[in-house]
Amino acid sequence: MDFMKSCAGRLKYQVGEATVDGDTATVPVEFTYVNAGSLMTEILTEYISQAWSLALSGADDEKLAAAFEEVFDEKNGADFPTLTATLTIPCVQTSDGWKISSSADNSEDLSAQLLDILTSNIYGALEDFGAGLLG
Repeated sequence: MDFMKSCAGRLKYQVGEATVDGDTATVPVEFTYVNAGSLMTEILTEYISQAWSLALSGADDEKLAAAFEEVFDEKNGADFPTLTATLTIPCVQTSDGWKISSSADNSEDLSAQLLDILTSNIYGALEDFGAGLLG
């Protein structure tokens, strides 16, 4: 959690000018954020190889968790590069004012992009890693 807090502390954003069309609008938001995705892939790759050995030798959950922390601490410490991405946020006017619209055609893609930004690309790395394990 300390690592995630550190990454979140480096997140910056700049809200651009809205384009309004009646009761809908789009707002460009430029995010600058830490790119820790490749680190997470390295950590998971090394951890999985260690975890198999530990699990086969009868290690309990506590030992497996300690192994993950050890690998994480060993890999963590680099000064991570930042990435910049601009997302176009769809909005809708309601009786309570302007709100982010979840009914936009690209809302799932936008949610995934925003989740990657907010997790410093760790979410995407975990998804890719899991997909690689499954097939």
